[in-house]
Amino acid sequence: MKIITSVCLCVLLVMTQIQFVEGSTSLESACIAAHITEIRGIPLHERPKPRGGLELDRLGFEFDWRTPESSLRSMEYAFDKNIPHIMKQYRDIDNLSEQEIKQLREQIYALNKGYFFLFGIGGARSHTQPWGASYIDALEAFFDHPKLEFSAEEMLEYRYKHSVKKYMWEGGVSVGVDNIKHAIKRYRPDIIERYENYEKLSKEERAALRGDIYTIREAHFNVWGIGAALQKKSADYFNGSYVDALMMTFHKVNMNPLDISLDWSDKDSAYASFRHVLLKEYPSLIRRYEDIWSLSNEEVNQLKHEVYSITRMHFEMWGLSGMLDRGKLPLFQGSYIKALQRYFAGLRLNKFGFNPDYSTPQNTITSIKIALYRYAYHIMKRYENYDVLSDAEKDLLKQDILRITSNYLVYININVSKVLKQFPEYFDLFHQLFPKIDFHAFDFAADWSTPDKAREYILYVLAKEEPSLIDRYDRIDELTEDELKQFKKRYMCYQSRAF
Repeated sequence: MKIITSVCLCVLLVMTQIQFVEGSTSLESACIAAHITEIRGIPLHERPKPRGGLELDRLGFEFDWRTPESSLRSMEYAFDKNIPHIMKQYRDIDNLSEQEIKQLREQIYALNKGYFFLFGIGGARSHTQPWGASYIDALEAFFDHPKLEFSAEEMLEYRYKHSVKKYMWEGGVSVGVDNIKHAIKRYRPDIIERYENYEKLSKEERAALRGDIYTIREAHFNVWGIGAALQKKSADYFNGSYVDALMMTFHKVNMNPLDISLDWSDKDSAYASFRHVLLKEYPSLIRRYEDIWSLSNEEVNQLKHEVYSITRMHFEMWGLSGMLDRGKLPLFQGSYIKALQRYFAGLRLNKFGFNPDYSTPQNTITSIKIALYRYAYHIMKRYENYDVLSDAEKDLLKQDILRITSNYLVYININVSKVLKQFPEYFDLFHQLFPKIDFHAFDFAADWSTPDKAREYILYVLAKEEPSLIDRYDRIDELTEDELKQFKKRYMCYQSRAF
């Protein structure tokens, strides 16, 4: 009974939660108002947050607009990430002077609806939210500390008086730089303040400043009213590039343009961008490839198969999707495999190393060989030198190859069922894989189909396992009585072990 009651209670809570989001009755509106008032009554730093042992915040993956509480938390996460200077002051508002609070309030008033899209929190502006679809009302719901004295009416008046300044771009780079600094100082004064004192900053503080500058995107130029800086007809000295504009504006800072934005405009720029990313994500790969002439054959083989391990998902995780955009860069035809083959041309990569192909016998053989070079390099390398091996070494190599079973092929990611469609018999498959080696059908399967075949198979196995036994059998009429007893004893011993 307790279990049923608990389940019913949970269902009721879930249904109530859904109604908060989708309903519009007066009763629900009253409940929502009470709920949002309760949330707003809790200081920002004390509002409930998701718990987790690793302190991972699910909002880092996806914002949640289902309830007023989760919506406010989503806004908080976005603001912490994008306007940390405002959030830092807001959390410390009890210690601010009246003048500092006034400046903070004006910084908040300077935020417009463009920021909601820039920060990815457009979901906060929705009729399903208790504050409605107005971004001003959303800001008022969030910045609710009584000391701030946020007023929607006052914000509208502020926006009217402080409409976006119309900058003039004639006069060269110095004028353009001053305009950009002026706009950034209005919206991110902390960046300009630190830049103006750049010589006094520590190494760590300079790195932090550089990181903050890297967060400025082209969309910020439009939101801050300096989008004209990126138009060649008004500011040709920036080459229509926000990257160039930032590099010229913050020339003291040792910045790499590729840290601001990757460049897919042409092949050389794409290669430079790809290299830049991999030096961060997979530095050993790039360094070994650029020093490939000093590597041994085995090290080159290892390097090749590490490249084979890179997938399209890696391109997406590493921010390299632009390299696969046919519109921006048709060179690679939208294929990450072609991109890797072209960049790592010195490795002579085969497309089947990325995706095995079993459509034809030859493609199947090639796919398996690539996998064997990755997982059984010692075997493949010895086979390459087969002609110079001694008889004993050749026999040992053959025995090692015969240990490549169907289970082993599955282990090295070969689709055995598709292989068998091209090669129903393993003898045919291995004859194609290793044509220099004299395999016998009995190396792969016993044959008990007829008495003659069974006898032939037994003699073949004995010749391999106990060649001396076969030799004595061939001379059985010449054996002494003691030798015959030894022969029978050995034969019975082997028979009990083998059969």
